[in-house]
Amino acid sequence: MPDDGAELIKAGTEAIVEGAMKPVSDLIQAIFGPAAEEVGLALKESVQRIRHRRRLRLLGRTQEFLRRARIEPQQVSLKLLGSIIENGSNEEDDDLQDRWASLLANAAHNTTENEVLPSYTIILKELTSRDVNFLDALFNAAMDECRGMEGVGSTIEWVRFRSDELLRIYIHAVGLRHDTKLGDMQARLKADLRDLNLSMNTFERNQIMRMHYGLLKSNVGETHDVAMDQTRCFTKFGECFVRACHAPKSVA
Repeated sequence: MPDDGAELIKAGTEAIVEGAMKPVSDLIQAIFGPAAEEVGLALKESVQRIRHRRRLRLLGRTQEFLRRARIEPQQVSLKLLGSIIENGSNEEDDDLQDRWASLLANAAHNTTENEVLPSYTIILKELTSRDVNFLDALFNAAMDECRGMEGVGSTIEWVRFRSDELLRIYIHAVGLRHDTKLGDMQARLKADLRDLNLSMNTFERNQIMRMHYGLLKSNVGETHDVAMDQTRCFTKFGECFVRACHAPKSVA
C-alpha cells in the first residue's frame, strides 16, 4: 500500500514548486521562446534541490534534538506533520528552521507538557529572526523574575514589563541599530522603537503576550492623582508556544 504521508508531502512539495514558478512563467515564455519549457524545468529542479537540502537539514536537526533528549520519536499527525515539513523546508534562516525542528521534535515526543498545537505553525510562520530573538529574551527575563518571586506556584504570567524594560531587553537581544544612513543615535533608537512595536503587535495579535492595565496612585501634598498603568505580560498560550519552539529537554 502507498505511504499516504509520503504522498501528501510529495504532492505538497510539487505544488510549492509549481506555485514558485507561476509568477514568472509569462516572463520565461517571452524571453526564452521555444526554449521556455526547458528553462522552466531547469528552474523547477533548482527549487527542488534547494528545498530538498533544507528538508534534510530540518529532519537532521529534529533527529539531533530527539537524540540529545533521549526521546524515542512517535508518529505525528499528518495535519501537523505536513504543515511543519512544508514551512520548515521553505525556511532559509538556520536559526528559524531550528524552531521548526523543535516543533517537530516536540510533536514527535507527544507529551501534554509540550503539546504542539496546529496554530503554532501559523504563528511561527509569521515571525522573523528578530522577533524570535526578542521573544526568547523576554521569556528568559520573565523566567528569571518568576524564580525570584515569593510564594509557590508563581508563573511568568505574573511578570509585567514596562515600556522602558521592553526597550532595554529588545536592544540587548537584537543590538542597537548600526545603520549609519539613519544618522545620529536618536534616529537609530527611533527605528528600533518602531521595530519593537511591530514585534509587540505581532505577539499581541497572536495572543502570545497581552496588555495589562493597572492603577497607579501618586500622592503629592494634599492631591491624590490616579493614572492608568500599562504593562505587558505573557499569556499561558504564549508560554506554551515558546516552550514548544525549543528543543525538548532530556527525559532521563
